[in-house]
Amino acid sequence: MFRDSLTRLEQVHIAASRVEIEAIYRFRYTVFVEELGREIGGVDHENRWVHDDEDEKPYTVHAYTGAPDHVTGSMRLRCWEPGSVPEYERAAFAMNQMPDIDQLAVAEGDRFMISRSLRGRLILPSMMRAMFEFLVVDRGADLVFSCCGPGLVRHYRKLGFRPYRARPIHSPEGMRVPLMAIPSDIDYAKSQGSFLVPLIKKEFGRGGRPPLDLEPFEEIFSRDSLGIELDPTRVWETLQEEILTDDRDVPSFLDTLDSGLVKQMSHRGFVFDVPDGTLLTREGFSEKEMYVVLRGSFEVLVGDRRIALATKGDLLGEVAFFRESGKRSASIRAVCDSQVLLIRRKFLEQLARKDPDAAFELLFSLAGILSERLVAREASMHLDELVAS
Repeated sequence: MFRDSLTRLEQVHIAASRVEIEAIYRFRYTVFVEELGREIGGVDHENRWVHDDEDEKPYTVHAYTGAPDHVTGSMRLRCWEPGSVPEYERAAFAMNQMPDIDQLAVAEGDRFMISRSLRGRLILPSMMRAMFEFLVVDRGADLVFSCCGPGLVRHYRKLGFRPYRARPIHSPEGMRVPLMAIPSDIDYAKSQGSFLVPLIKKEFGRGGRPPLDLEPFEEIFSRDSLGIELDPTRVWETLQEEILTDDRDVPSFLDTLDSGLVKQMSHRGFVFDVPDGTLLTREGFSEKEMYVVLRGSFEVLVGDRRIALATKGDLLGEVAFFRESGKRSASIRAVCDSQVLLIRRKFLEQLARKDPDAAFELLFSLAGILSERLVAREASMHLDELVAS
């Protein structure tokens, strides 16, 4: 049972009965399928729940907030004894590169979700504290893995997770970024302002459990091997190198903006690599990010039909960026090794409060792109009609 002191903000329960477990499966359906439009693995439309084989494994535990008749948040926790991680998990998270991996207790936290109306409140910190208590304190996990969509990487970092040397995970949910946390690394937790610092001190402080030796992991976390860049200064340098100082006949989206605004975008966004063939996002998904292509090419697909090819300097995902639902109108897939700058809609909302003039400039530029694409789309449809007649 989780300690009351760690869950007093919001009580976190371990699902012990079939009623509780199936309530969590149904809650997943409301979030993943009905809200986010995700046809992820394990969707059962008849029962209106999301469930897969991993849910029933002996090493799997389900935690939730709320009550069985009104679940408000849930997560799946898995923990393996040293040397017992399933091969498919080892491969997906590139665990074989970890030093002494077979001598370490390894855990994974996934399928985090919270009711839409309660996001930004106290459920998330309560669940994260409960996860630490269960996986690290009770089960002795040395490493904890997870993955998330690109737009959530910054949030996961504040929970102690970080990118490492591993390729993106291909899944029915689209591109997922693999992340790892070393629970005993208190310096990293402090650098991210994590609310878990007091718990780490208690577990790994004087007289407590010995912390993991971090030196063998330095290469795995080396910035040059991550495929993702979150440091604002380096993001700005990348934009200057790839876009702003590049002479092209057709100006990019960023070229149309004041350099000060672009610098603000670099401080709030981040850059990441997208390997050839990776599905960046899928038609019908609900997401509120847009992307600027810095290198490579992407095909834009509606159904199985390619409607556009985006190259260096082009903007992607701007329709969902503006839609209240965030629903994607097309799928986007890399056709070669590529790189993008991610911009979240939250950046625009914050910009509107702090610098209205800059927000207007950004909106005006985006409106111009949308109008040009609408004209091009109508012309293409008209041509299709002429060909068919």
